[in-house]
Amino acid sequence: MTKIDYMELIQDLQEEVRNLEERLKKHENNIDHPHEA
Repeated sequence: MTKIDYMELIQDLQEEVRNLEERLKKHENNIDHPHEA
């Protein structure tokens, strides 16, 4: 893999991490407020 390939891979992973963090926040909110789920 070239350096550019790695940079693109890192960008994809960072985006995936953001998506997972969003899902985790929503999940934590549901745990904090189960009646709202």
